[in-house]
Amino acid sequence: MNQINLIGRVGGEVELRHTSSGKAVAGLTLAVDDGYGENKKTLWLDVTLWGVTAETAMKYVKKGDRLGISGRLTQDEWEDKQTGKKQRKTKVTAESMHLISEKRDGPAPRNLPADRRQSPGMPAAAESTQDEDEDGDIPF
Repeated sequence: MNQINLIGRVGGEVELRHTSSGKAVAGLTLAVDDGYGENKKTLWLDVTLWGVTAETAMKYVKKGDRLGISGRLTQDEWEDKQTGKKQRKTKVTAESMHLISEKRDGPAPRNLPADRRQSPGMPAAAESTQDEDEDGDIPF
């Protein structure tokens, strides 16, 4: 099983590009704390996002934002041209992302799929407190 869940802060601006077929792909660096007290250190992880999630990240995610990422680990391999040694870099390919609110007042943050989460300037997602409305219809 290859599954990873991370919460960290975005270390720089999101970089968006497109494949030759036009599919959006974005990259960002996520700073994740590891350990406590004197043993605390920061891990810097490269994260790749695809499609609508990549476009959403470009539009709403900024440096310093607290972000939750669920995805899988991938590994790039190449040969160093100077030394001839095989090099590897482990990265995270995101399957979903969640912008985590820093607000201390009110209810706990609600993690929505990347294309439906609320962010400053983004219209609020419709919320329902009941599974069905008065007519018995499902509200979506």
